Amino acid sequence: MKRILSVLLVLALMLGTAALAAEADAQESGWHNILLLGGDSRSTVGFDRTDSMIILSVNRDEGAMKLTSIMRDTWVKIPDVNFSQKINAANVYGGPELAVKTVNQYFGTDIEDYVLVNMTGLIKIIDLLGGVDVEVTESERKYTNSYAQSYLKQTGGYDGATSLNSTGLVHLNGLLAMSYARDRYTDSDYGRVMRQQKVLLALAEKAQDSDIDELLESVDEISENMQTNMTNEELKEVAMVCMTVDTEDVGQLRVPADGTFDSGTFDGIWMIRPNFEKNAQLLHEFIYGE
Repeated sequence: MKRILSVLLVLALMLGTAALAAEADAQESGWHNILLLGGDSRSTVGFDRTDSMIILSVNRDEGAMKLTSIMRDTWVKIPDVNFSQKINAANVYGGPELAVKTVNQYFGTDIEDYVLVNMTGLIKIIDLLGGVDVEVTESERKYTNSYAQSYLKQTGGYDGATSLNSTGLVHLNGLLAMSYARDRYTDSDYGRVMRQQKVLLALAEKAQDSDIDELLESVDEISENMQTNMTNEELKEVAMVCMTVDTEDVGQLRVPADGTFDSGTFDGIWMIRPNFEKNAQLLHEFIYGE
C-alpha cells in the first residue's frame, strides 16, 4: 500500500509539474490561445455541435498569429458527463466552457478564453466588416450556393446576394462566406477546416484595409453577435494583432495530424481515433517551438 501511495504521489507531482510547465510556456513565450467555436445552429440562442473548432494563437509582443483546426469527428470521452462522443458534441453538453476543458484535456493546451459564434452571428460579423475576398473554385461555388439556399429555407430572407455566379478571386458577403466555410462536399472535412481558416485570414486582411478607429469602434457591435468570456478591451487587443500580422506568415495546422490517427466506421459511427500524446506534442511544438 505504501508503495502504491508513493507511485500515486509521484504521478500527481509529475502532472502538476506538467501543468505548471504549460502555463509557464504560455507566459514566457507571449502566446495567448483562444478557442474559436462555430456553432451549427441557425438560431441566436442555445448550444449546438461546434463543427468549427479553431485554436487562435496570438503573440501580441511579436505581432504573430497561428491557427490550429481540430477535426470535429475526433472521438473523445467528454469530461464531466463521462461518456464518449465526437469532440464537437462537448458544446452541447456543457457549453463553450466544457468544449475548452475537453480540448485542454486531450491536446495538452492551457486555453482559458473562448469565442462562440453561430451561423447567424457569423453572417452578421462578416457583413459588419464589409465581407471578404477569397479564391473560389467551380466546385466550391456550386456547394457555396447550395449551403446558402439551405440556410435561407430555414431562416428566411437576406439583405444581399444569395448566390455566387463567378469563380476565382471573388467577394463574399456574410451569407456566402459562411456557406463557403461550411462546404465539405468539394473534397472532405479536411478541406473544410482549411476553408474555415481561409475565411479567418481573409477577415484579418480585411481588418488591415480598415480604418483603425472604425475597426476598434465596431468591436462593440461585433461582440453582440458572439458569446465570449473575453472583455471588449481584450478583443480589441486581438484585433490590433490581426491588423499588423502578415497573413502569409500565419502558421496553420490541423489536428489530428496526418499519420497520427485511425479513421473509419467503428460500432456504426464514423470517427477519428488519434494518438493524443503525439498530437499534443505536435501542437505544443507548433505554437511554442521545440
